[in-house]
Amino acid sequence: MRTGAVLGALGGLVGSFTGAALRAGGARTGLPDSVFAVVEDAATIAAALAVVAAE
Repeated sequence: MRTGAVLGALGGLVGSFTGAALRAGGARTGLPDSVFAVVEDAATIAAALAVVAAE
């Protein structure tokens, strides 16, 4: 049970920094932030579905 909590916390931390880096890099392209927000949300949903399907 503790392992799941640690992995969940690490996943949240990695996801937060990855999303921030994606949006920061996206700002330099001139595309609107909403484009990168949708990509970030899609990646989060895909990862969650993959985790649930693996069980």
